[in-house]
Amino acid sequence: LRTTTRVSHLRGPVTYGPLPEKAAPVVPFQRDPMRFVPVPAVSRRRHHALVANLESARARAESSPWNSESGAGKFGIIASGMARAYLRDVLFAEGWQDDVRVLELGFSWPLPMQRIETFIKSVDSLLILEESEPLAEREIRAFLQERRTEAGLDLPVFGKGGPLTVFGEYSVPLLREALAGFLGKTPAPALRCAAPSDELPGRPPNLCAGCAHRAVYYSVRKVFGDDAIYSSDIGCYTLGMIPPLSTADFLFCMGSSISAGSGFARASGKTVLAFIGDSTFFHSGMTGLVNAVFNKHDLLVVILDNGTTAMTGHQPNPGVDQCLLGDDCVHLDIESVVRGCGVTEVRKVRPNNVKATMQALEDMKAKRGVRVIIAEEPCVLFARRALKKKRGATVEVTEQGAATQQAARELACPAFVQKDGIVSVDEASCAGCMVCLQLAPGFKARKKESA
Repeated sequence: LRTTTRVSHLRGPVTYGPLPEKAAPVVPFQRDPMRFVPVPAVSRRRHHALVANLESARARAESSPWNSESGAGKFGIIASGMARAYLRDVLFAEGWQDDVRVLELGFSWPLPMQRIETFIKSVDSLLILEESEPLAEREIRAFLQERRTEAGLDLPVFGKGGPLTVFGEYSVPLLREALAGFLGKTPAPALRCAAPSDELPGRPPNLCAGCAHRAVYYSVRKVFGDDAIYSSDIGCYTLGMIPPLSTADFLFCMGSSISAGSGFARASGKTVLAFIGDSTFFHSGMTGLVNAVFNKHDLLVVILDNGTTAMTGHQPNPGVDQCLLGDDCVHLDIESVVRGCGVTEVRKVRPNNVKATMQALEDMKAKRGVRVIIAEEPCVLFARRALKKKRGATVEVTEQGAATQQAARELACPAFVQKDGIVSVDEASCAGCMVCLQLAPGFKARKKESA
């Protein structure tokens, strides 16, 4: 391994040499069960230690270089998080720097209350800027309530209200409005971007062109339609909620699809499909599967095995191909794990084979109890980058008509282009999965044109 960086004024990368070989540090461990084994008696003692540690952190916050003051005006502003950057932009743009005194909290919790007290005594009014919940505002207001009889601490405090809500993120225009009201100023006319047209189409996040999850969801919709309830989980496949796929009715947390699906099946008496990715299954889905088997729930689990942790950057997981894991990890076979959990009805499918996938779904639809379909197909990006699989062919539309229109509408692949009622396929976007060829005769494969 070599460390490499690219410097803007240089033509190429600069290599600093090989990374040093470092053995894992050996950290001595000193037994102290009265600290590290939190049974109730220990927990009660450790609560005192926790409070002491927080007070120690508060003391460090008092002198932390991450907390800084600027300005000498009589309007005081305490700001934390990204609000600090927006505040600076507004003050600079409007020329209000001399009107305010600002305390920026870079070390924002526990609050440095002594420093805040000194700051408050130096101003005549106070504005607290923080995104989302008013944590600092509540703490500071409570502090002032307790010390309200002391000189210098009886002053008006402004925070959440008006444009400063708990919803969404702050912005420069929003803080500009809030500061103008706080300072009693009339801001200079601001340049405003044109409002987006109401006629612009929505652009929600979407599954990649050629993603095998789309093929699974297409087949599921054909077999189950709206007659089943769909329990989703955390991963790329959560995007199955978007029409026309519409295969996510609820989602609670990572690993919840099997457990929540079991509960919904028991409560509703309807067919429930639980979708979970390979990485999520290893992370926190196995326990739900064991519970479902133990309690004899009626649930169809679809494990979407794309061979990687795709949503967050292709990190390895226990199911990744051993040749990619190297010698430091061990590949675990999902089917073996599922059968080891007590599931007897297990089928493997290749999602891009639509007919076989639909047949497996039909077979499992007729059964009861816990059954599992493992849909194996590499993530298209992972296959291209890590597995070095090349796209040998793309798709073209040679025949328009009702079947072509229906396939384009129901599969909704982002490589499809529809203009003036004519369906075509964007070669640059097409991943060559060939799923659409199985849906309508108007789609034909052709060799990819060389660049």
